[in-house]
Amino acid sequence: MSYSLRPYQQKLIDDVRSLYSTGIKHVLVVSPCGSGKSVVIAQILDDLRAKGNRALFLVHRKELITQMGGHVGNNDNVDLITVQSMVRRLEKYNPDHYQLIVTDETHHSMAKSYTKIYKHFESSYRLGFTATPERQDGEGLGNVYEKIAEGPTVKWLVNNHYLAPYKYYAPTLMDISKLKKQHGEYSNQSIDEQMTGRIFGDVINNYKKIAMNKKTIIYCNTIKNSDKIAAIFKEAGFNAESIHSKTPEEDRNRMVKDFKEGRLNILVNVDLFGEGFDVPDCECVILLRPTTSLTLYIQQSMRCMRYKPGKQAIIIDHVGNVFKHGLPDEDRVWVLDKDRKKDKEEIKVKQCPKCFGVYKCYKKACPFCGYVPEVEEEAPLEVVPEVELKELTESDLHSMKDLYKYAEQKGYKKGWAYYQGLARGYIKSDLPKINIIGR
Repeated sequence: MSYSLRPYQQKLIDDVRSLYSTGIKHVLVVSPCGSGKSVVIAQILDDLRAKGNRALFLVHRKELITQMGGHVGNNDNVDLITVQSMVRRLEKYNPDHYQLIVTDETHHSMAKSYTKIYKHFESSYRLGFTATPERQDGEGLGNVYEKIAEGPTVKWLVNNHYLAPYKYYAPTLMDISKLKKQHGEYSNQSIDEQMTGRIFGDVINNYKKIAMNKKTIIYCNTIKNSDKIAAIFKEAGFNAESIHSKTPEEDRNRMVKDFKEGRLNILVNVDLFGEGFDVPDCECVILLRPTTSLTLYIQQSMRCMRYKPGKQAIIIDHVGNVFKHGLPDEDRVWVLDKDRKKDKEEIKVKQCPKCFGVYKCYKKACPFCGYVPEVEEEAPLEVVPEVELKELTESDLHSMKDLYKYAEQKGYKKGWAYYQGLARGYIKSDLPKINIIGR
């Protein structure tokens, strides 16, 4: 079947085909969260099936099979399977069984399970999809892919009404500097030590003030905190539920359905609604889980930015993730080379002291409440007209202080002043006096 593609989605497909035509076999597609990668994947797989070729479609969570299956449909030429399941049955397949391997959320692809599959089907073409081609350890995906086909930016998608505009608030209540790391990520114990009752109370108050009654997803670090946050929202009179890996599948499906259909207003979770969760009606995200991972931050913060006419997305960041990773529509440069150390760009955001809104530094006034920060006037310089300024010359150099000042003025190295001092006798030395010719 043929899918209704947006112009930028068709361009992505054309770019992939163009790279394959040059002899490139391993292509990475980078496109923002909410840009509609599922439709792109479905169209590519449909084109492949029409040519009689076979494809392996890898996902890392079983929940994504149901979601992607709705796009891919019944297709005898495409096997949609989790990475874990494929590894267990790998030896049953001939190495040339698949002509193409498609990997969703392929920033996981450096894991041993993935590389084992890629090695087994070494002759197959590869096509990976991600919004953030970067591992938590900072390495790229150059060992898996050769070239990047890059989609539009978040900023472009917002401006062209493919993603919802957003407001970002950071009433930060957690001291990130006191958090300890474990395996590259903040430890749950150190997060718990920062999660005081004051934080829980302020979460409620800020929700009422900033996003009252908006359909909201809240991200926590542990099941315990997820349950606690859901409980205090219920006590405050809100319809909220905690959902996580220990929630029975039947209850989980019911909660997600209720949330999508409007019977449940607040879903509190632990990393469950990140990759692959699509609820266009979600209007607000509350971050209570600090993370060192740019990938996790982008997936969670942008969960409310799925487009719906007239929607204004709200992101409330209680843990200061924005000050580490920047705003969701920050301009970012993606590279594949794992050995290339990207310069750490300064996060150019500032926070309004009045409404806690976070916005780009170049804006003079807060775009959310209109507050204009007061500019402190510099004290006027004292003018002494009777003092005449004069450039130093070598004849004015009567001390080491004068020599160093002159060297600075002329752009000379400090060593010049030192040897001049030796020659002029300003520095005591057992060495014979040096005759200076020129400089």
